[in-house]
Amino acid sequence: MNTSEYSDGSDAQRRDSGYTGERVLEMELPDRRKRGRPQRRFLDVVKEDMQRVGVTEEDASARTYKAYRGGVFTLTRLLIPAWIVHYYVKYHIAQRPYGIVELKPKLFPGDKIMETGEVVPALPETHGHH
Repeated sequence: MNTSEYSDGSDAQRRDSGYTGERVLEMELPDRRKRGRPQRRFLDVVKEDMQRVGVTEEDASARTYKAYRGGVFTLTRLLIPAWIVHYYVKYHIAQRPYGIVELKPKLFPGDKIMETGEVVPALPETHGHH
């Protein structure tokens, strides 16, 4: 892991130790356990997995921070500017906004179709129907 990206270790945990979430994560279970299967905390399992793989807490927090910064970069430097450009081109530069289509002109009896030269025939009159 390349740690030269971070100036010091202050990136790892930003909240103070009195924060409720930190206190709950670090909370120890009472010595006397109930009968049955021993209870394990979520952090116990995570720490065991980290030891098995050989990752320290600093490595894990650095990876998390790096993933967070990558998401921020993607959103602020790529997606939002692309949306702004798309919006400006669509509604301010384009002659016709996307999605607005011209309707074909209506044909009436007696009109001449320019491509074929045909004349639209008159509609047959029907009596007795609505």
